[in-house]
Amino acid sequence: MTQTLDRGIDRRWSIVAIALVLSVFSQFAPAMADLAANVNLDKVDPALVATFLDSPSERVSVIVGKSDSSDTSLETAVTKTGGSVLKPLFIVNGFEAVIPARSVPDLAADPNLRSLSVNRTGTFESVSYDAANVASSAPKSTGAMQLWAQGNLGAGVGIAVIDTGISPMNDFNARGVRLVHGPDLSGEGSTIDSYGHGTVMAGIIAGDGYDSASSTGGAYVGQAPEATLISVKVAGANGAADVSTVLAAMHWVAAYRDQYNIRVMNLSWGTESTQSYKIDPLNYAVERLWQLGITVVVSAGNGGPNAGTINKPGDDPFVITVGGYDDKGNTNVSDDTLPQWTSRGPTLADGINKPDVVAPGRRIIGPRSYGSTIERENPKALYAPSYIRGSGSSQAAAAA
Repeated sequence: MTQTLDRGIDRRWSIVAIALVLSVFSQFAPAMADLAANVNLDKVDPALVATFLDSPSERVSVIVGKSDSSDTSLETAVTKTGGSVLKPLFIVNGFEAVIPARSVPDLAADPNLRSLSVNRTGTFESVSYDAANVASSAPKSTGAMQLWAQGNLGAGVGIAVIDTGISPMNDFNARGVRLVHGPDLSGEGSTIDSYGHGTVMAGIIAGDGYDSASSTGGAYVGQAPEATLISVKVAGANGAADVSTVLAAMHWVAAYRDQYNIRVMNLSWGTESTQSYKIDPLNYAVERLWQLGITVVVSAGNGGPNAGTINKPGDDPFVITVGGYDDKGNTNVSDDTLPQWTSRGPTLADGINKPDVVAPGRRIIGPRSYGSTIERENPKALYAPSYIRGSGSSQAAAAA
């Protein structure tokens, strides 16, 4: 009797299990059919497809790129499907929006869609800030000092730094004002670098060593100590910025390139998107800057040592992607090594060999921003009167 009862229970549970499977399949089958029939699926971020299948009611912040900027069919589609159109993003001929994931097929079906991507957030960060007692030799290792001997110190060249802001330290202004503040897009309402990352990068790029002129062994000088720095602040005290904010910063750089003779843009930031560079909005934007004659230098990322860890937009063939190496504080190349943390290619989506170059990225000294997050969290890395030592591919990109 017990066996018969058990078999009856087993049969009932089997029927319930089958019913549940059929129920789940019936829910996802239309969605999968919609996606399979959609000819624009290759223009949609894979992460959005996954969210559509798993959580169709979830609301997602996205970047919508358009083929024809004057066509408003995509804005209409976002609104009709329960989403909200936010700010325009001119550099990608598109806009930022929040959409329910279930609307992905409707947007993907629009013939004006160029790309539909998650509005990811990336953080300006370095692997570490430390107190190793070795003077920085980056300008020697990169060959910058050879250019100085020829009188090429970057005078008249504008270098845009999209980062956490640049604080007005003596190394940028004491011998003549070389720091220009662009917009604050972080929402903090101040151009001061409250996180501390951008000021370090600016010093490695173009600090003139004013505050360390009397230091034993020489000053802590950047690669182009007479260049003009143009700061575009996109992140506040937490060091985080989303893609839409960085795109707005790139649009500003494009708009003011002639006024400030912007020839180079540094971006020591990135995201882990797996979307092809041919579609992704970040890649689209850096390529537009390249078309305008601006050399874009980006960090490879700190996700090494495995292959396929290059950050976006460092996966783009039109930018100079920089990984870091340890120069051991000297100019002897025989003892140089690649740290574990520096990201490696090829790129995940397109199989492109990256990074393009490596530059000194370990124990690099640069100006610090007083009272910043990085300064408070790394007191042992501080150097009197106004410097800090750090490591990472961010430092390498600034030194390239």
